[in-house]
Amino acid sequence: MSEKFFVEHEMATIAVLCDIIIPADEVSGSATQAKVPDFIEFIVKDKPQNQTPMRGGLRWLDMQSNKNFEKPFIDCSKQQQLSIIDQIAYPKKAKPEMQQGVSFFNLMRNLTATGFYTSEIGIKDIGYKGNTPNQWAGVPKGVLKQVSQMGYKYIESYEGNKGMFWGMTNTEFKKYMDDLGMQIVASHCNINKDFERKADEAAAIGMKYLISPSLENEKGMDKEACKKAADLFNSKGAVCKAKGMRFGYHNHDGPFLSRADNLIPEEFFLQNTDPALVDFEMDIYWVATAGQDPIAWLKKYPNRFRLGHLKDRKKNTPLSEREVSVNLGDGSIDFKKILKVAKENGMKYYIVEQEKYEGTTPLAASKADAEYLKKLKI
Repeated sequence: MSEKFFVEHEMATIAVLCDIIIPADEVSGSATQAKVPDFIEFIVKDKPQNQTPMRGGLRWLDMQSNKNFEKPFIDCSKQQQLSIIDQIAYPKKAKPEMQQGVSFFNLMRNLTATGFYTSEIGIKDIGYKGNTPNQWAGVPKGVLKQVSQMGYKYIESYEGNKGMFWGMTNTEFKKYMDDLGMQIVASHCNINKDFERKADEAAAIGMKYLISPSLENEKGMDKEACKKAADLFNSKGAVCKAKGMRFGYHNHDGPFLSRADNLIPEEFFLQNTDPALVDFEMDIYWVATAGQDPIAWLKKYPNRFRLGHLKDRKKNTPLSEREVSVNLGDGSIDFKKILKVAKENGMKYYIVEQEKYEGTTPLAASKADAEYLKKLKI
């Protein structure tokens, strides 16, 4: 994922917005000093569903700026910039015609908070001493330590710009996990680059899965594209099987949406991949957002969905609002019912994931999610 998504002007605008949202103060540095724009660049490539709302929102912002001040947002004075932001930063006060801007700024605020509070600077800002200066190695060990103290026993990684092991070697990462009493069971990764090496490194430390996080143009896939994807999954599954591990595919909402000839890509993948080679990671949130019933899929394809992503969906929101995750138990998804069926039909790993943090922080949300799961009986 080395190719850039955002152009230079967009990145400059993102930098300005990040520092409006989290400016430097007497305690810590700003969002840009924490390299949050780089995080946002990475995350929109890892989670393609963010690409259109981010690019569209940036264009909307410049249109408003040109309309009001006859220049792009980044060329406005700080006072002019804030006058626009004030119109979209408070959803309950925003005018109806500003709703696109409100949705964009909500996304921008959530991404900024996530990037900042998982950075070295952000960890220090919330009062936890993580890595020491000049020893920064990606995701702070302090975050992992706090997660372990919340009761989490295993994690799923993803391939950031420092790799699946966040600047550490595979064995260094495993040792740290061992010291915390946790296990890395899986990682999302770019399956089109150096996959053999990644599988070797993962297998060497006992990981169970390498997972494709998404596919290009998932909402526009036709039958031929689905066939190519299924063939690719089978080939990657064969590589993993030879090394004593498994390959999986993680869904967003796109593959669960029906298209021409009643084609549903997820179903095509399930029917055209070898169960001996390919498993699936059901992101329950995205199945629900696609208007589908997770329980029906779990029952129809037993022992195929071996992993699950758990994140809740804000109550009383239409499916057209896609980015509305909340703490587990606060939303509309009936996890007690769904996870009971999942367990009965072969799901082994239940992985907490949250993408929005309205009124909270990533670490606070992680703790709340852990407490919810401790009380959940299935």
